[in-house]
Amino acid sequence: MVRADLYYDKDGVKVTSKEFILNSSRYKLSDVNAVYVSKRANYRRYPITFGVLSFFFGILMVGGSMGVALFFFLCGLIMLIVAMRMKTQYALRLRIGWGETIPLISTDPYELEEIRKAIWASKNNLEEEKEKE
Repeated sequence: MVRADLYYDKDGVKVTSKEFILNSSRYKLSDVNAVYVSKRANYRRYPITFGVLSFFFGILMVGGSMGVALFFFLCGLIMLIVAMRMKTQYALRLRIGWGETIPLISTDPYELEEIRKAIWASKNNLEEEKEKE
């Protein structure tokens, strides 16, 4: 019989020797083929483009209306601040027999890497115990 050892338990994420539990979702580790941590697409280019274009239109409007130019400068500044504050997101991807799923998304890649290592260690120990039987 396989014991249910605990490999990771933090913030609603639990990895035991048999399953990966995330809040109310459960994934059997015997079904997991691979675990990856990947960087998600970051869409900073849109606020940056809008901000640069706003600054450009603000410069064009300086000769005409100062109120409109100030509006474009402020819009550009706000968009550049928004772009700088956007954080890169990382996803924990599980490849399971019936496809691939992304159960967890975080801005902390080290936390996801810890979970990935715990799942992989648990899976390896599960396979070793099956071979012994």
